[in-house]
Amino acid sequence: MAFLQQVSYYRLEGYWLGLQDDSINHHFKPDVHFQDVVLRYSFDKALRALLFPALAQLEVAFRTRMVYIMSLSHGPLWYCDEELFDECQFKKQKADLMDGFSRGKDVFVKSYKTKYSISGQGARNPEAWIIFETTSLGLLSRVYKNISSQLPEKEKIARSFGLPNGAPLASWLEAITFLRNTVAHHSRLWGRSMVKSPQYPATLPEPWLSKSFFDLNRTTPATAISSLLYLCNHTKQDCPLKEATMRLLDKYSSLPLDRVGFSDGWQHQPIWRI
Repeated sequence: MAFLQQVSYYRLEGYWLGLQDDSINHHFKPDVHFQDVVLRYSFDKALRALLFPALAQLEVAFRTRMVYIMSLSHGPLWYCDEELFDECQFKKQKADLMDGFSRGKDVFVKSYKTKYSISGQGARNPEAWIIFETTSLGLLSRVYKNISSQLPEKEKIARSFGLPNGAPLASWLEAITFLRNTVAHHSRLWGRSMVKSPQYPATLPEPWLSKSFFDLNRTTPATAISSLLYLCNHTKQDCPLKEATMRLLDKYSSLPLDRVGFSDGWQHQPIWRI
């Protein structure tokens, strides 16, 4: 078939789970057609495509805000100050930051390395607003998580994204990082159990998800997507994620959307209400 020349059999396998009555011998249920599998795949592909701009928007906004708030209080080399961090991973964290910067190919990285040595005797540490531009969302989230909970700046960053303190923001960033990596590697969201799930805050200044919906869908993509939407709403930029997601879910409403966590009544959840 023409479709199988574009998408491999084994890539499609995750999309026909639940469509078979005998998974050992690969017997499909009556009235199941190949197009049913293609429909699920097409939905998943479209969902991943609309998530990526929102993921990029959040990553840039979070990087900028964390660097600005921390640098304003603790100077341009705050990431080099071990006393500002809780965990014992400080040395590895700094090494990962420097490694990412040393491998950077951007013009500003090349310009910096032309002027200054970044290793060996007389090495100069780049200012935070320079080095963090080469940092992945995963490392950004780890740096934030490791900032001492005693620092008021950690809570200030969280509050700027509409969360009460650093604990829920750290967990949301971990969940969103897993979502981002899944999307970036063109992996399947359909039926996926998310390795990282966001924490449910006791209080929020703005509506998110009901506790019952959260408990039912904690490890699904929908909960991570709802976290992404909430944080994007606090980037102070237009974010089309909500409208685009609702249009997509409406277009594919014939599918069992609970396979990605948008279970019955999802559109009545506070953050998804029109």
